[in-house]
Parts: sequence; structure tokens; C-alpha cells
Amino acid sequence: EIMPSLVGSEMCIRDRDVLRALADGSFEIKGAQLGMDTHRLYLTGHSRGGLGTWDMVQREPNYFAAAVPMTGYQDHEKADVLTELPLWAFHHEDDPSNPYAGTQTMVSHIEAAGGTKVKFTSYNSGNYNQAHAHNNLNGQAWNEEPGLFEWIFGQVNNRN
Repeated sequence: EIMPSLVGSEMCIRDRDVLRALADGSFEIKGAQLGMDTHRLYLTGHSRGGLGTWDMVQREPNYFAAAVPMTGYQDHEKADVLTELPLWAFHHEDDPSNPYAGTQTMVSHIEAAGGTKVKFTSYNSGNYNQAHAHNNLNGQAWNEEPGLFEWIFGQVNNRN
């Protein structure tokens, strides 16, 4: 399923379907054909969706205006393809599910490759209960991170 202007990778069952819809610039919901602004496509995901977000933007970095991976990471050896994509990554230092170092490494490799459009917000146990570090990060970032929505919707893709 695809939502206008915001594609959550955790919803993408088949990447080919998503990429075909993005390439066409339209999609269908309940029989209605809807268009999309292909210069304002945003990708986000939490946990496995965060992993999928990194994966999708590494494979297709020019499709998206911005990406917000949360508690996910990917192959940092391919980080150089992300130097032009605005990214805001989130991870909790005490995440028991996905290694914090994965996101840290991704961000540092993007910056080392010349990327200046990457942001990284790191939460620690002072932000919320460590026992819920992984699951709570998603809600906390979306509900409490100052300027997150403004930052996302302020990004426009002029690379494609």
C-alpha cells in the first residue's frame, strides 16, 4: 500500500510495486487513480522498517526527497550513495533489538563520504525507560522531536 507523499518501508511488501508506482507518479486506492508530487516523496520506517528504509534509499537514492530511518542500519560500505539525500536518523543508545553502532556507523560513513545533509538524533536512558528503548523511540521521535515534521516537509527532491 502506498500513501500520498509518505511511504513507510514497513508497509512495502514488494519493493518493485512501490518503485513502479513512484516511477509512474500515481497509484490507485479503492479504484481511484491518484497522482503524487514525485519531488516530495518521503521514506520512513522503524525497526525492520528502519532497515528497509536504509536499504531502499541505498538502492534508489534519487527517488526520495528525504528519509527518516529509526533504529535501523544497513551496509555502511554503500553509504557514499547517500551524500546528497537529506536523512534524519534516530536510534536509542540502549536499544536491545538493533545495534546502536549500526546507525552511528551509517551516519559517520555518509559524513566521511562528503554528506552534509544527514542528521542523527541519539536517545539515551535519560530520555525514557531503557527497558522500552527500542519500541518507544518511534513514538517519541514523531510526537516530541522539535521540528521533525517541518524538516521533512521542507525537503524537495531536485535530483531526479
